[in-house]
Amino acid sequence: MLKTSIRGGISLRRWACAVLFWSVANPVWALDAVVLQLKWEHSYQFAGYYMAQALGYYRDEGLAVELREGGPGVDYVAEVVGNRAHYATGTPSLLIDRQQGKPVVLLSVIFQHAPDILAVAKSAGIMSPQQLVGKKIMVKQNNQTPAVLAMLLNETGSLAHFDFLDQTNDLDGLMVGKFAAIAVYSTEQPYYFQQRGFPITELKPINYGIDFYGDNLFTSEQEIATHPERAQAFLRASLKGWAYAMAHPDETIAVIKNVGSKHSGGHLYFEYQAMQDLLLPTLVPLGHSNAGRWRNIADTYVRLGLLKPDYALSGFVYDPNPTVEISRFYRYLYVAAALAGVLAFFIFALLAFNYHLQREIRRRKQMEARLQLNEEKLSTLFQFSPTGMAYTDFTSRQFIDVNPALQDMTGYTRDELLTMNYLDITAQEYRPDNIAQVEVMAQTGRFGPFEKEYVRKDGGRVSVLVNGFILHDHTGRKVSWTLVEDITASKKAQQELLLAKEAAEFASRAKSEFLTNISHELRTPLHTIIGFSQLLAMGELAAAEEQKMAVGHIMTSGKQLLGLINEILDLSRIESDQFELRLETFTLSPLLDETVALMSPTAAERGLTLSQGCYSDIAVRADFSRLRQVLLNLLSNAIKYNRDGGTVNLFCVIDGDVVRISVVDSGLGIAAADQSALFQPFQRLGAEKKGIEGTGIGLVVCKRLIEAMQGSIHFNSTIGVGSHFWVDLPIAVGEKVAESLPVVQISAFSPSCPEKISGRVIYIDDCVINTNVMRHVFRRLPDVELLIREDAESGLAQICQYRPDLILMDINLPGMSGLEALHLLKANPATAAIPVIAVSAAAMPNVIKEGLQAGFLAYLTKPFDVAELIALVSKTLAKHRV
Repeated sequence: MLKTSIRGGISLRRWACAVLFWSVANPVWALDAVVLQLKWEHSYQFAGYYMAQALGYYRDEGLAVELREGGPGVDYVAEVVGNRAHYATGTPSLLIDRQQGKPVVLLSVIFQHAPDILAVAKSAGIMSPQQLVGKKIMVKQNNQTPAVLAMLLNETGSLAHFDFLDQTNDLDGLMVGKFAAIAVYSTEQPYYFQQRGFPITELKPINYGIDFYGDNLFTSEQEIATHPERAQAFLRASLKGWAYAMAHPDETIAVIKNVGSKHSGGHLYFEYQAMQDLLLPTLVPLGHSNAGRWRNIADTYVRLGLLKPDYALSGFVYDPNPTVEISRFYRYLYVAAALAGVLAFFIFALLAFNYHLQREIRRRKQMEARLQLNEEKLSTLFQFSPTGMAYTDFTSRQFIDVNPALQDMTGYTRDELLTMNYLDITAQEYRPDNIAQVEVMAQTGRFGPFEKEYVRKDGGRVSVLVNGFILHDHTGRKVSWTLVEDITASKKAQQELLLAKEAAEFASRAKSEFLTNISHELRTPLHTIIGFSQLLAMGELAAAEEQKMAVGHIMTSGKQLLGLINEILDLSRIESDQFELRLETFTLSPLLDETVALMSPTAAERGLTLSQGCYSDIAVRADFSRLRQVLLNLLSNAIKYNRDGGTVNLFCVIDGDVVRISVVDSGLGIAAADQSALFQPFQRLGAEKKGIEGTGIGLVVCKRLIEAMQGSIHFNSTIGVGSHFWVDLPIAVGEKVAESLPVVQISAFSPSCPEKISGRVIYIDDCVINTNVMRHVFRRLPDVELLIREDAESGLAQICQYRPDLILMDINLPGMSGLEALHLLKANPATAAIPVIAVSAAAMPNVIKEGLQAGFLAYLTKPFDVAELIALVSKTLAKHRV
């Protein structure tokens, strides 16, 4: 307070005129300059202060306010305590700062609820903190996110259940699954996820009994002591600005953009909408603060170990009407004491009379306060509970009141529901059970839990779990409280789990059936191979014709086994997406001619007529070898499942923008009940009982191959009439037709000796049986010297010593592998030119490709064709002999 001393002949009137003249002539100096430190960057989070400044509310209170932007590294508490700012925006952690000896004073609460939440990916299906146990959570483990930590502690009993990560602004980490949850502001980061189309689930502490205040306004004890009027003026103007900001979002957003906010208009409006639920401007007076709630917050800090149990709240909350110092009135106290002595007798009598009355008044006020507090708690729970709540008349079943959660659940507004009863929204089939539950409640006073479905306003249905109990209102009317939990998601999850279980059981049965089938298919040719081998070993087949017949059966069974293995490997590669297609444009006619020529001998054995028809200029874009594989499989099935003397037709036509290749047979047909399972793995549809070879894999492979070539495969079939399978592939129009395509040469192996050839060959293989087979093969090349080594190391030494004309080498060798040996040969100038052919049982396409790229001249897979091996060796020696 200014104290004026009139001295030196200056009159009071002259002094007042001088001050008035100075104020008018210098309006800026007439305003009291103060600094407000914001705790973060410009956003709607501080909208009230911007509007108080923009609309002149601070100026009207005689204040010139500087708004300082916060950000990373700005300690807003230190700014106030260090007298670099007069006021600042803060959080409930001011309680901790005050206990640490920092003289901070809370002026006002702005956010009635804290914006701190945990964000989790909606796709993760996490709906509660308990589901985060054992998972990674990004959160500040200090006084910056206490509400989130308190929620986790309350729900699980210990923070040790979680794997905490230090807080960063790594929002993308949640989107890519680096961690399960991240602590964010409900007014800020959810907008980031929304803009990127990444749905999240918000775990809010308030839903789990943790209700902290949010942003507040605070100052220092020094500011309150030296400038109490200025503190009140600043608070009045700020709250007035907040009232205007929450009522005029569009105007406020324009002001915030003008002060330099980095956020877009859409982002700022998102903040405004989110802050409606935090400030509750239409329900709670701006700046309202409750001492009991502050004690709850302090107790929570104590449980988290952030505050000592002996904390004190005195002096923490600003009191606009402090006790007035009375030291200057001491002289009047003497007079008052004298009067008090005179009146003491009368006062004593009055006090005695009123003692009991005052005690009764205090008791009643305490009861009213407790009742009011309980009513406020119940009202808050009713309004903000995520569980639906309904207050209904027990007799009429009419809704008396419903909370927002139940309104959201049913799609009806509160006014609409208050004209209805609970049976009106209950699905028809659940009403009898609902009435039965009410009868139970009439006898026991409670009902549930039981499940039923509500019919929403839009006609949709929502599954709910309902509990309730009876009580009486103040008029004695019987009413019921009902708690309604939306279990639609959990019911859906249960159904999906059941379907997944059924699918797993089906897959297990199919796998078992496949193993049974594959065992049979493996054992049948193995029986032939082992049986005839034993007969040959025992000398039971002495005649040359008998021996030739036995060898033929052994070779046929061996090829059958090889085909089965290749078919299983094909399916495995397709299922794991590890196969490659070589797409090219070619005419179909030559391919159809080739497949018919390949299958004609098999058809002739059963007396079937095999024909084909296709225009010579019809072309498609596909993988030639894979399409040949599909057609051979379809033709093979048409022959196997045909009747003796029947027909098989292969033809192609143009149907719109696709080429349709058809295989039509006059065979057994497929029953309608079995047709849906035709393209499922391991399904033979009873053919195994008829002695027809197969594994149920071929058609699955065909379907996947055709679909990979952007085509489709279909069929129709009639029992006793036959089947029609067709493949649709995109027609190739205006594309260059491939000049050369892989064609299968149909030729027979001649046992006669090849053209005389000579040279030296080194064969490296650690399997004695394989080397014995190779020795017998090279008997057909008498002028070729064959040297054999069991490992790559000794083989390399022999190569350097004898300089062979050709090297045959296995890939999987003990010690150094065949590929490693090849690299050494190619790196040595003395051996780099020697041709090397791989002879290996490693038959996967990627292994073959890697070997050819490494420098193998050719790659033969075991079991190899003897004629093919002899031809390749002869051709190589004739061309590369050194």
